[in-house]
Amino acid sequence: MSTSDEALVLCLYAGGTIGMVRKDASSGFAPYPSFLTETLRSQSRFHDPHGDSIFSWSDSVDRYKAWSEAYTRPGSGASTPLHAKDSTALPSESTFAKAVADKSANNSLLDVNGAVQPSKKRKSDHDATPLTPSTQTHLDHLFADSASRSPSGAASAGAPPFGHPVLVRSSAPKGTSTHHALSSSLSADGAHLELQLPTLITPRGGAHAKRVRYAVLEYDPLLDSSEMDIPDWIRLASDISLNYQNFDAFIVLHGTDTMAYTASALSMLLENLGKSVIVTGAQVPLSELRNDAIENVLGALMLAGSYIIPEVGLYFASTLYRGNRTSKVSNNALAAFDSPNMAPLARVGINIEVAWNLVERSRSVKSFRAHDRMSPNVAVLRLFPGLPTSTVKSFLSPPLEGVILESYGAGNAPSRPDLLEVFKQASDRGLVIVNITQCVQGEVSAIYAVGKKLEAVGVVAGGDMTPECALAKLSYLLAKGLEPAEIRELMGRPLRGELTSSRGGAAQALPHELTPAAKPIKADVRTLLAHILQNPSKTQVAASAASPDKSRSGVETTSRDVRAAAWDSSEHEVSAAAMAVLPWLIYEAASKNDVALLQWHIYALGQLETVPTISIDEEHFHPSTLHPAASGGASGEAAATSHIVGESVANPEATTPIEKLQPLHVASAKGFTGVVELLLQAGCSVHARETTSGHSPLFLACQHGHAATAKLLRDAGAHLKEDELALARFTVSQQRQRDPSTPDTAAIWQLAGVTFA
Repeated sequence: MSTSDEALVLCLYAGGTIGMVRKDASSGFAPYPSFLTETLRSQSRFHDPHGDSIFSWSDSVDRYKAWSEAYTRPGSGASTPLHAKDSTALPSESTFAKAVADKSANNSLLDVNGAVQPSKKRKSDHDATPLTPSTQTHLDHLFADSASRSPSGAASAGAPPFGHPVLVRSSAPKGTSTHHALSSSLSADGAHLELQLPTLITPRGGAHAKRVRYAVLEYDPLLDSSEMDIPDWIRLASDISLNYQNFDAFIVLHGTDTMAYTASALSMLLENLGKSVIVTGAQVPLSELRNDAIENVLGALMLAGSYIIPEVGLYFASTLYRGNRTSKVSNNALAAFDSPNMAPLARVGINIEVAWNLVERSRSVKSFRAHDRMSPNVAVLRLFPGLPTSTVKSFLSPPLEGVILESYGAGNAPSRPDLLEVFKQASDRGLVIVNITQCVQGEVSAIYAVGKKLEAVGVVAGGDMTPECALAKLSYLLAKGLEPAEIRELMGRPLRGELTSSRGGAAQALPHELTPAAKPIKADVRTLLAHILQNPSKTQVAASAASPDKSRSGVETTSRDVRAAAWDSSEHEVSAAAMAVLPWLIYEAASKNDVALLQWHIYALGQLETVPTISIDEEHFHPSTLHPAASGGASGEAAATSHIVGESVANPEATTPIEKLQPLHVASAKGFTGVVELLLQAGCSVHARETTSGHSPLFLACQHGHAATAKLLRDAGAHLKEDELALARFTVSQQRQRDPSTPDTAAIWQLAGVTFA
């Protein structure tokens, strides 16, 4: 389990091009055991446990100069790095700091193993670089806090080179590579790797940087993605479930041919997901000098470690898609995938832009669950001109339980009576037939008469689902033992964001109890801002907006309250202002236990997130992050909570608008159970850490003795992390030692899953 200042990611390596090697010059590529893991471990950009590579020293000019003078030799006009044959291990920060502390360091040579030696010529042809007086001057302050500034944390004496051991569980331990993960913990002789990149810890650096550590669980045998099957999907889901509490996010390293199928299947199997699961791979393997594997793995690690995007995503070519919306569109381009009916969730460029208004979040107070069944009795039938009815009839025969029908255009098919009768007979005996379009983009809408004839014989519309997702969803639903009528209804309803709902966007997806009692307002940004800036319990802005006044000239005008927001500005600017102010109002309502007002602001936020002017490339995802208590935006009880949840906020780019000021943490700390439930239903994450204290909502609820709130959070899937478990046990132990006669707090911590000896 990670601590508050790091994220721990588990990589499930199933196979695919990314880890392939040619057997010889004449043969093709094939997955080879250990190659990917050993490659990652041998490259300092992926694995720098001692923090002694150039990647760990390039976060400032001073630190790079220090590294350069100690680790390179003077050459002809440039510094030449020490050659690998001259060294088995470069000196680490800890060794470097000891050298600085030595008063004679500037007159000594630092040998290749990190030991301080008397100044003398080396046996090699080149001299080692002395620590010059100019270097000595700035090394003192660079290493004064070496342990805290070291990206690896390895500066302290005796620190393990790979960090603390991490427990990795496998659903099939006998089939797991013994070299990488058969033992109960991963250590230096296993696959416990670390991402030690100061310049990549967060997208733009800053005070909230997190270290990303990762472990690799390599499957045995490794598979070409064309060999993936339902049991492999079940195993991936099972391994994620087994390791869910020990890791903050998951990456599936996979082949590209069936990657979209796997992403779609996992999205169905992983219900109420609260952590990021990212599927990625490569078009060109790591064994090739020029490849796309490095960027894809680094990008996936950065997204998984820095953001809570609780979906199954697919990351490729600097773009994160919703996994069940993707299809492979090219076998020779590095941008191999596309999401034709939905915009990307994130783009990784100079900055990382996350479209938080598109991110699918669990809105029920239920914990994570991994399903373990899918029906194999499904198939895809693609229509083509001249398709014989006899072939269709034979195709639809038992034991088939479900069929994805790829029809023409908007859902059209031949209207021959004999063909329609075959579809009707199959539907009547319980076969579920789902109609999707053959077109790359678009949806089944039954706007033509021939499409409506398919509906009349029991064929259900699949909206804009991809073939990969429609097949996976149908297989998932058939395995649940539902009636055919129930499955048909669910196939047309979004379960994991896999299709565009005809009932609207994010605001329509809110639970009924989050909709204010007043008449719903239209998603016009000017009107919404007028509503946001007023207390809905004291005004009737919604009614006035719905019934505009008439001026004496007969021209419709808005009410005075609505006019207040209608300054000369673009809708883009108005929506930006609304999105900037809403987090403050949500935080204030949560900190004051004002459920009605909080309900109103959540509703307004949901409406604004559907406004088309808010896009992934605009500035709506980077509003100001000043804390309410510091700017006058909160007062009284809200301001008094700074000692509970701190006075700084999370990185604004790494969270949703509703979570920007972490209202769930303050409500949990105060025991406002009704507010906590409302925020959970609005999609707040139970796994987010409070910025200053580093604690989760569950820890804060237990720490302040709020049992009802703690139980609600547990029901929603919250769990304490390794450092929080240790702190809870220490707190109870200290309390028992001070006064054994007083009731201790062990009971409430046990609600959170803490066990005591």
